[in-house]
Amino acid sequence: MFYYGIAAVIKLISVFCFIYIAFWSLQSLNLEIIFKKGNSNQIKIFYILLSIILGYISNEFFFEIITLVKNAIFPFK
Repeated sequence: MFYYGIAAVIKLISVFCFIYIAFWSLQSLNLEIIFKKGNSNQIKIFYILLSIILGYISNEFFFEIITLVKNAIFPFK
């Protein structure tokens, strides 16, 4: 679906908010025990990529729920 104007700005801000929330919540995990010692840059990149993935998926879920609720409330528009 294509977004224009204000909807695109809202979607963009929402994506960054969800990525930030995912990054913030991932920092409570101790994922360093999975990686080899001395790979701190790779661990940081992994945290960033994982937060982008989780943030994007969460954002899409959020907007899908909004769309479903909107279609349930206004079915004949």
